[in-house]
Amino acid sequence: MQNSRNNQVKANKLFILKRNTIIELLVHLLVFFVYLWIASHGYLTFDYSKTPISKTHYQSEAFLNGQLYLKIRPKPELLALQNPYDGRYNEHLRLHDASLYNGKYYLYFSPIVAFFITSPLKLLTGYYISDALICTLLCFIGYLFSYKILAYTLSSAQLNLPLLYKTGMQLALGLTITQLYSLNRIKIYEVAIFSGYAFLMMGLYYYMLIMTSTITKKIYIILSGIFLAFTVWARPSNFIIVFILSLLFLVYQFFPQRREYKLHKIFLFFSPLFIIGFVIAWYNYIRFGSITEFGLTYQLTVGFNYTKGEILTDIFGMHNFFANMVNYFFRDLQFVPFFPYFINCTQFYVPPELANRYDVECQSGILRIPIFSLILFCIPLCKCYYTKYRQQTLFAFLILICSLLSFLAVSVAPMSGMRYMIDFLPSFSIAMFILFSLSLACNKHADQHFDILSLYFCFAVFISLLINFLLCFPGYEYAFINANPHLYRTIEHFLNF
Repeated sequence: MQNSRNNQVKANKLFILKRNTIIELLVHLLVFFVYLWIASHGYLTFDYSKTPISKTHYQSEAFLNGQLYLKIRPKPELLALQNPYDGRYNEHLRLHDASLYNGKYYLYFSPIVAFFITSPLKLLTGYYISDALICTLLCFIGYLFSYKILAYTLSSAQLNLPLLYKTGMQLALGLTITQLYSLNRIKIYEVAIFSGYAFLMMGLYYYMLIMTSTITKKIYIILSGIFLAFTVWARPSNFIIVFILSLLFLVYQFFPQRREYKLHKIFLFFSPLFIIGFVIAWYNYIRFGSITEFGLTYQLTVGFNYTKGEILTDIFGMHNFFANMVNYFFRDLQFVPFFPYFINCTQFYVPPELANRYDVECQSGILRIPIFSLILFCIPLCKCYYTKYRQQTLFAFLILICSLLSFLAVSVAPMSGMRYMIDFLPSFSIAMFILFSLSLACNKHADQHFDILSLYFCFAVFISLLINFLLCFPGYEYAFINANPHLYRTIEHFLNF
């Protein structure tokens, strides 16, 4: 009789495990499909060509021809200008967002995608694949690893959360961190943003494994070092994050309980960082004569009237911090009584002294999206879950610090926009969901409190998914409307009540 009951319990547990796994996979597929649908503007097809059509393609073309500068030649009229970097005079002459140096065009964006993805595929197939498809895949990789970080952390704490919470967090990580808005219009800058997102999430995942596991595989240490190094190359603004994570890893190896093989682990972790760091320095030096110059000093762009070098020394800086904080966190989300019902605010805060040097895209503040208010439920319970789940709490705060550092790096820029939120919002969301899950575990016996949290969680996830999905239709520069006006009008007709 007892054996029969034990077998029944085991069968029930196995059924629940299979059910949860199937639902988890279905949600992954749903997120990937939504990415594909948004990035292709509903067509579910992507362009490819034998000749370059994007800056990533031009960079690949240069690499395949054994050179670091683009094959596109600057116009003689541009080179003849007294100051070719002045946006007032180079608008119709420049290659936008390229770096002009010694009469040649370079890209200050990371070459990782062009070198490791676009170029090999061009050699194998004879075609350049679409930047939109590359960004879709990078975005999905970033989402998968962000969810793996969350799932592993909760599993290590032995938290058996209801399926409702797991699925809600999974959907929120995939569809509420401005990925849809950014995938809506893919140009060269989005390639850098999404590659930085993917590499940071992969680096954090393997970093978590080597910092929390009692038995660490060598390959995890190596992969953590490689992906964190690529994170810096993709988004140099993440340097401070990687520096602090590396320093913590070094200090952690000298804890008394981790003396064995510490030098071996230090070598495995730091070797990729130093090797890739050397390659970055060489790549910068051979192009611009400086190991720290990525090409931003020589960028040709719009909106700022500066001389060469002024973009770094004058336009970027902490004087932009307050304006960025207001716009990123508190900017209004506008409701309109017709489709798409939610639109980004066109009114923004810019201090008078920055009026001519600060550029803002239409956007909505983070605190206007309900899902991110869940962090408020975690703060009063810090002492409780630190006592019960110390390791998970410390890791959550480490990720939260990474998010803060990413925001500080973004906040020195003379601009703000929803695309740049991908630099810091995924880390913030992971930390928030870990702390929120721990707070649920600490309050599982307080039924009334638990029910209120459940109701608010469902509301926050649903409204946040709805807002983010609707915001992608106008999107950045109305990309969806312009690319597929027929589908947009069909959806508008169907959803206008």
